[in-house]
Amino acid sequence: MVAKATVSIMNEYPVRFDIPPLQFDILIPNCFPDDDYLLLGTARTEMTRILPKEHVTVKVTGIIQQLPKSLTQACPGSNSSPLDSVLGDYLEGKDTTIFIRGGSEQDPATPGWITSLIKDNIIPLPLPGHPFDNLIRNFSLADVHFSLPDPFAEPNTPGSQPKISAIVKALVGLPKEMNFQLNVDRVKADADVFYHGKKLGKLDLHKWQKARSSNVNDTGRGPELLIESEVKDAPLEITNDDLFTEVIQSLVFAGKGVVLDVKAAVDVHTATALGEFVVRDIPAAGKVLVKPIGRGDLSSFKPQIGDLKILDTTKSSLKLQAKVNMTNPTEYSAHVPYINIHILHNDTLVGHATAQDIHVVPGNNTNLLVEALWSPLDLGGQNGSEVGRNLLSQYISGLNTTLTLKTHKSTIPSQPALGRALSSLEVVIDAPKLSAPQIPGDGGNDGDEDGDGSAPRFIKDATVLSALLALP
Repeated sequence: MVAKATVSIMNEYPVRFDIPPLQFDILIPNCFPDDDYLLLGTARTEMTRILPKEHVTVKVTGIIQQLPKSLTQACPGSNSSPLDSVLGDYLEGKDTTIFIRGGSEQDPATPGWITSLIKDNIIPLPLPGHPFDNLIRNFSLADVHFSLPDPFAEPNTPGSQPKISAIVKALVGLPKEMNFQLNVDRVKADADVFYHGKKLGKLDLHKWQKARSSNVNDTGRGPELLIESEVKDAPLEITNDDLFTEVIQSLVFAGKGVVLDVKAAVDVHTATALGEFVVRDIPAAGKVLVKPIGRGDLSSFKPQIGDLKILDTTKSSLKLQAKVNMTNPTEYSAHVPYINIHILHNDTLVGHATAQDIHVVPGNNTNLLVEALWSPLDLGGQNGSEVGRNLLSQYISGLNTTLTLKTHKSTIPSQPALGRALSSLEVVIDAPKLSAPQIPGDGGNDGDEDGDGSAPRFIKDATVLSALLALP
């Protein structure tokens, strides 16, 4: 890599002379103050004319042939290398210092005494910092996929956190002076997520992710580099349950999208002709638009229950299995390892439904396997038992009956905040139909004049027998 620069200094003395072309070594500090400086590259000056009491302008050409491993290897007891320290201070706008030393090889026309004089002297050279707050001009997530956490994971562990898979996009503004190709093959980041200025949680992107980069030209803002990386199952650690509830309620109940702010420190692994190295802690900020999940209710999900089977019974309970068809009106997909939903009738808990290891995609979802436990006595007590009997009586009699589905704090055991956030949202469905055994030629339920013709008729026929009792 070749870089050209101009160095200016005031000559305060009444002297006039010419300085021949000179070559210097460019050094940076090592891991520890007592360690020898590390060679970064070389610099060569042109012939310079010194005039009395005037500024001296020196044109410098710097060349870096290859980055030695000692520059990019982490220091003992640290995750940072000597190059990280210099670049980190520079990117944060802090002044740093590099060092120059006369090179041992000079132009043949350079007097030997000058070579001997400068090769034994090391001079500090201040390097003004250049803040790169807008180096990453845009940081966003696309094609977001949510995975619910492992329901049986220990609280506050990565397994208990929802996960996000997405394509991370970062648009990097390159210095206009840079006219060589820069390839980025891996990225990682520490990303905080905010809502209305408050921290919602932390997106764990600490693992290196494969990336691809491409140059973007003609943007009117100078050369830019688009970096894209596919992230799979990155844990989203929720640190503010109340704020998370507010986000969910806005997405579902209010039917409004939310804008989340993301602030990140990004590490970029680059591959260049000089070698591979990492630029660490580049500040990045962006916004992620999360589209609404509902319009104030879940009627658009239109759940339909079919293929109902009774798996087991006790004196006071039924275990059932069904296949559910539903419509996901959002653009989001989700993997659900486990979910449990309460079943209520007349505001009384009479059962619960469980689904495991299901994958929900946008649009139609069919044949989702669900198991339900009908146990009004155990779940609702004496009142539940009475409500259950009345409901079964109406159901068997062929009347239209409905059930209410609601989440609760243990809907996802490791994420009680999500269950609580959705608990005020109710989904009312018609009670699923059980088909009674058909007698060939009886016409099924055809010809019913009252109630629902499609409702089950468990009593096909009844005959009242009378007897005459004669008194003696």
